[in-house]
Amino acid sequence: KSASRAYQETEFTGFRTFIKAKSGRGKPTLYEPFSAVAKHAVERDMAIGMNEVYIIDKNDALGLQTEVTYFTLPDTDYPGLVRRARFKNTGKKALDLGVLDGLAQLEPYGVDDWALKMQGRNLEGWMNVYNLDEDAGMPWFKLSASFKDAAEVNEIIEGNFALAWVEGEEGAGALPQVVDPAIVFGSDTSLLKADVFDRHASLAELLALEQTTASRTPCSFAAKALSLKPGESVVINSVF
Repeated sequence: KSASRAYQETEFTGFRTFIKAKSGRGKPTLYEPFSAVAKHAVERDMAIGMNEVYIIDKNDALGLQTEVTYFTLPDTDYPGLVRRARFKNTGKKALDLGVLDGLAQLEPYGVDDWALKMQGRNLEGWMNVYNLDEDAGMPWFKLSASFKDAAEVNEIIEGNFALAWVEGEEGAGALPQVVDPAIVFGSDTSLLKADVFDRHASLAELLALEQTTASRTPCSFAAKALSLKPGESVVINSVF
């Protein structure tokens, strides 16, 4: 994509974090770090290294600091992007968080630039997410077959995976994934706000909803409930 289009779309279709934050007996507050339409006064910064990008969002009103580091996966025979998200309680009270962290839109392997621009909605008919029932923590995003208007239909073997886990949480396994954007955004196809997540009181209620895994452009959000004491932090690692 051109830079001008990326500036418009990345905030909505790229990596995003939605947090249901609750402190004490107060009502849960839905907050999206790094959003341009944040309702609270926040402090943000960015640093770029040789193979990493680091961004930080500090919200003093919520007592929450979110740090994200991106880097490519080294020494492997397949390409991968690592996202390392740290959530830190900077307030004076315990903080309960329901976190959705990941990609708001994932275009599976085999989709070319022309098809994305000209056949976006029609293209969804070939999109599927596998392995969600067998292993909820490692969904496999794949086109069912070639989508070209041609006499010969070809099988597409390649695809994309997503995997997330809590750093240092031994034996916990991969985090559950939300791959259906309707579970997060509802009917808001602009992807502006996580309406469904906002309406549900807890992350567990959201994960209990049935997900559609076919004929819809998928998302890929790792889900985790966190309880942080003052000064405590937790890191969620994701590989795409």
